[in-house]
Amino acid sequence: MFSFGVMILVAVVTTASLQTAEGVSSCNCTRTHPQQHYCTANYVVRGRVVLIQWQLIPDLQTDPTTVTETQTNLTAYMTTNPPTQGPEGTQNVETTAEDDDKSTAFPSSHGQDHEAMPAHRQDDQRASRREKRLLRNRIVNQEPWNYEIVYIIKIQHMYKNVARSSLIEGEEMELKTPYPGRGYCGVELRAGKSYLLAGVVAGQVNLCDWVQEYRHVSKLQKRGLKNNYGQSCSKCQIMTCHDPECTGTLPPSTCAYLPPHEEEDDMRHEIGYRDNDCLARHSRCYSKGRKADKCVWTTSGDMKSCRRQSRRN
Repeated sequence: MFSFGVMILVAVVTTASLQTAEGVSSCNCTRTHPQQHYCTANYVVRGRVVLIQWQLIPDLQTDPTTVTETQTNLTAYMTTNPPTQGPEGTQNVETTAEDDDKSTAFPSSHGQDHEAMPAHRQDDQRASRREKRLLRNRIVNQEPWNYEIVYIIKIQHMYKNVARSSLIEGEEMELKTPYPGRGYCGVELRAGKSYLLAGVVAGQVNLCDWVQEYRHVSKLQKRGLKNNYGQSCSKCQIMTCHDPECTGTLPPSTCAYLPPHEEEDDMRHEIGYRDNDCLARHSRCYSKGRKADKCVWTTSGDMKSCRRQSRRN
């Protein structure tokens, strides 16, 4: 195993945060290159979702307040009103494939925003029989900020495990994420699907982490995960910026990552990288020169083809 030193320079620290203006909350994350995600991650795995549960957030404050994030918890929860309990207090519902058609297994009262509802709960008819069999939802409260999702992931491949915890290929790990509706930093995964998951905090995952369905991971990203990303963690720095002029002020050991401009509404709850993000999908930052003191982006046929296609669009 390699010993990875993390030397990642970021223009704005990657955070999962909630901001409110006139009652509307939003999740804001700095767009980050996958190599940067790898170098700062606590864990990096490829895994298949085998179980999905909804559970009450423990020790959640009930007064109108914001539970701010800390260095050990990137998840922030917003409570604009005291939590609303079900008719008999806490509501606890287990659903299986047999009774999926009898219950939505998702909070829908009190004017719940159906656009924020996970896609696989909006329309059960779109779910395959296999997905229905795998999916188990446990609803404990009516309000989105009062519960979180627990994903049980079967580890298919381990790329990185800083904590040296009991993450073993072929066995299961538990990842928690906040509500995946509008304004929250939760990640919506589908039962039975395989994902690349790179999280900063052990046991947690959110929109600010690298989360991508594995079938959409590019060839270069796969090579980077196996070897190349780790080799450059201690040699090269990556700076995320949105102004091309920033490239002229960086030290030689730093690569500038300029993500493509996209509308905030389009990116708010999107995982992975779009096809037009050529640097993220088809390039990595590596050291070159006699003293290996200069870092540059790699170029490839896929990278050139991506840029040509982006210019056409």
